[in-house]
Amino acid sequence: MTTAARREPVAGEQGRPVASLLLRRVRSTLLALILPSVVVAIWWLATALQLIPKVFLPPPQKVLGALIEWITGIAVFGDPAHAYAGTWFESVFSSGQRVLAGYIVGSVIGIVLGGLLGYFAFLRRLVEPTIHMLRAIPIIGWLPLSLVFFGLGIQAAIFLVALGVVFPVIVNAMAGVRGANPALLRVGQMAGANTFQLIRHIIGPSALPAIFTGLRVAMGFAWILVIVAEWMAVRTGLGFTLLDSYNFLRYDYVIAAMISVGLMGFLSDRMLALLFRPILRWHFETTIEGE
Repeated sequence: MTTAARREPVAGEQGRPVASLLLRRVRSTLLALILPSVVVAIWWLATALQLIPKVFLPPPQKVLGALIEWITGIAVFGDPAHAYAGTWFESVFSSGQRVLAGYIVGSVIGIVLGGLLGYFAFLRRLVEPTIHMLRAIPIIGWLPLSLVFFGLGIQAAIFLVALGVVFPVIVNAMAGVRGANPALLRVGQMAGANTFQLIRHIIGPSALPAIFTGLRVAMGFAWILVIVAEWMAVRTGLGFTLLDSYNFLRYDYVIAAMISVGLMGFLSDRMLALLFRPILRWHFETTIEGE
């Protein structure tokens, strides 16, 4: 009996996958920068040609200067220092802790309730119509009640964020559980698996991609709603800085705050994706989403 000789890797072959991955990352980054660069170029051109008055739309360099001043406390163009100069990290921390607290509360409630509604048909028929009715109410419509029950402060902001997070998570978790392959469930039942084992080995893994989608959507809602909450319920954070700058006609700080919120939302989404990638490795490797 002969055995096939093990093939030794050719010199440099081991480095090719790493180099290929690095090249793909660089290409993806450059591709992602094209649209923002075009937007900034159009923005600069519109202000340079005075198509839009600079009073209402500051040029990109003015906004960049405001952002640097907000972060470092150093005035770039020699303008009088804004009241919020040097407070960027404080604002991000204030908004971030409200997003995190509301996101955790809403996500836990949404996953548990969505899983139960997806698994138990009677409970779904009982509760699902009410869920869809409540999620049709704009979150800002809950603002008066949040102020009545929680007053001005962080509790009202956390409540609004959690309320906005819970509905997309419920809907996606419920859809994920209901999307479990019935053939696999029958095989598991025939093999003698109990309910816990079915949930752990079949229903849970099947529902994870949908839950992940719901959590990503909810993260975007969380950053939107914390801004709304900070306009009305608290006096710190990115949202309050945005509104207060508008009141003082500092539109450079207004746009800087908008960019900061978008950046924080993007980084939060990337962190969530990195967290779930090892858990959903099988999903990414077998679907177009992994490309």
